[in-house]
Amino acid sequence: MSPEEEDAVRHAGDPDRLLPNENPQSDLAEDARHWRIVYRELLTFKQGLLDVADRGLAEIAQEHNVTDTTTLALLRAQNDRLRRRLEFWESRHQALNVKPG
Repeated sequence: MSPEEEDAVRHAGDPDRLLPNENPQSDLAEDARHWRIVYRELLTFKQGLLDVADRGLAEIAQEHNVTDTTTLALLRAQNDRLRRRLEFWESRHQALNVKPG
């Protein structure tokens, strides 16, 4: 495995990892809107991967009497991270769009 691949694997499992240019301290509603969209799309994509992997690995396990819990665990952890980031940005967007008084 190349150093780049090893780094990618290490980062993939980091539950607190932010995306490049993501600034959780931003006070701009437009930033919050942008990241809500990004995380919603990523979460939809990752959920699709998880569904396909879950079905495919179940078939492999049944046919060959082997299981790969590592793949599903990593995908679920990534899915959970994306969901948490989406929830953060949805909350942030709502807070930044509340009009005083």
